[in-house]
Amino acid sequence: MTKRGFVAGITALLVAVVVVTAVAAAGPPPAYFVDESKLPFDALLGTTTARYWGVHGGAGYRIEVPANWNGDLVLYGHGFRGTGLELTVDNPRIRQWLVTHGYAWAASSYSKNGYDVKQGVKDTHALGELFNGLVGNPARTYITGHSMGGHITGVAIEQYPYAYVGALPMCGVMGDNELFDYFLDFNYGRLLLKLNRLPESKTHLDRAAELVPQSRAVRYERAKLNFRLRQFEAARQDAEAARELADPAGAVLVHLGGSDFLRRYKIYIAHVQEWRQQFQKLDSVDLRYDRQVIVNPDSGPHSPAAHRPAAPAHAPPAGKSVAQARKPASAPARKPSPRRAGTTVPAR
Repeated sequence: MTKRGFVAGITALLVAVVVVTAVAAAGPPPAYFVDESKLPFDALLGTTTARYWGVHGGAGYRIEVPANWNGDLVLYGHGFRGTGLELTVDNPRIRQWLVTHGYAWAASSYSKNGYDVKQGVKDTHALGELFNGLVGNPARTYITGHSMGGHITGVAIEQYPYAYVGALPMCGVMGDNELFDYFLDFNYGRLLLKLNRLPESKTHLDRAAELVPQSRAVRYERAKLNFRLRQFEAARQDAEAARELADPAGAVLVHLGGSDFLRRYKIYIAHVQEWRQQFQKLDSVDLRYDRQVIVNPDSGPHSPAAHRPAAPAHAPPAGKSVAQARKPASAPARKPSPRRAGTTVPAR
């Protein structure tokens, strides 16, 4: 055997060993499965629909078409399922509205669990194509989803812009990579700081500060880090930035309700200083109800406001609670919290 042949043989052997080792280390893929006995589902009370279910491309699916189908289809993407092996299908939360308004819908389990947006997009889009064969070509196709399904919705409309006439991500992680990068760098930087791995911690906290410059938490952690690195000027600057970003009057817990967050938050910003002047200490604001705001003064035993809340101008009639204003007459009135007194003021 020549020297060249010997070297070639050894090289081939090493490559084979590396490939076999890599395959062995990777192990078999997860054995995901669909329990087909759980796929059948009934029509909603008072509705007449055609329903389809089965497994397509390794993913379970459900499809429902109302008798008065308007020709439109809504694809629905479910949220994060964890890392278990069973694949399950969710009916859309807006199923009642869709069916009663003549919309067909289809939902996939996806063929994998975990936070796998790419697979969710692929399987949901494939289900739309399956619908064409089972039911017929819809006049228009929409896509929506909650949580990870919202993320899938956003990616799907970008990847297939001509397949859908509209997309509605609900509670989707739409910050995409930058949002995950911020959480990763911030939390990993804090962990490294606790482990006294200061140079590595600085790399991650610096990157988190670049991604979200207005984060008080990042500035605070980085101030501690710079102090331990004896970079006192940098520590001073971060500490001052953290102080400026903090609310000098103290944090206030705000309940923004279940919709129209921006409008409700603007109400809070416009009136929070006024409310702080009215009460000795403001610890929470509840904006859950339309045209109503409930502010809770300090619940401490020595606070006059806790026992005698000042009634602001234009307050609702005495005895009429916010809960009563929103609920049917047969619903019980919302009981006030025994821990703090509340005052209702009109939202402007």
